[in-house]
Amino acid sequence: LQFPKTQTYLAHKATAYLSGKIKSKVELGSLSIAFPKTVVLDELYIEDLHKDTLLYSHSLNIDINLWDLLSNKIAINSIDANQLTAHLHGEFPDTNYNYSFIADAFSSPKADTAQKPKDSTGGWQFSIKHIKLQNIYLTYNDTLGGTIANIKLGELETTLDAFDLDNKKFHAETIKLLNSAVGLVQNKPRKKQKPNTQPFDYDIGLDKIDFTNVKASYIDGEQSTNLDVDLGTLLVEMKKLDIKNERIDIKSLALKSTSAFYVFNKIVTADTVVQKINQKAGVKNE
Repeated sequence: LQFPKTQTYLAHKATAYLSGKIKSKVELGSLSIAFPKTVVLDELYIEDLHKDTLLYSHSLNIDINLWDLLSNKIAINSIDANQLTAHLHGEFPDTNYNYSFIADAFSSPKADTAQKPKDSTGGWQFSIKHIKLQNIYLTYNDTLGGTIANIKLGELETTLDAFDLDNKKFHAETIKLLNSAVGLVQNKPRKKQKPNTQPFDYDIGLDKIDFTNVKASYIDGEQSTNLDVDLGTLLVEMKKLDIKNERIDIKSLALKSTSAFYVFNKIVTADTVVQKINQKAGVKNE
């Protein structure tokens, strides 16, 4: 597996299989496998069904125990992505997203569950310990739900000491974010969203937040309001984070070189106020 010709052959076979499976263009510049731990993907490109860029990654380095795959385990020690771009969107009135076709391609056809034999092989176990993302650009546009997001990450790094999908338990030691910008716009949804009646039963923990040079913007199109935050440095040490019970205990907080602006853009004139009062009182406007 470690010979260059063999790895080039495997890269071509993998992209040909994936492209045929999802019925869209998939390209991979090179594949490097240092058995049994490291997999490096360079110049990965995936198109959506409209021939637009769905995903591009300049370099994706995965430290994984390949032997564990034989035991239905995906144990990722670290994942390091550099120069990754992803464009995700859903256009009204279509309820599908531009990435839905990938999940559809790998989903099992519907069958009679009464005749389906029980799976005796057991499910897959997934774990990940360390994540480092550099120069990431993500866009998300959901015209049905009214949500638009643009995210630019200079550098995001975190170490996880608990990642348990089965028990819904996730704990991060530190989340470090540098030189990044996040923009979020929430417009009126085209379709009324059903209220979420499911209880939040995830166990999420975090020890430390370390943000430097982070800009965030939120615009509410329905309320005509917007919030802009420019963080110089933010350092938070948690005593306890209990999202399930809506409780946060902070051990220490340091905030420097930071500004925040909240703007309410809806202008209410005197005539509008009078009109509203008259409507409430049942008085006709003349």
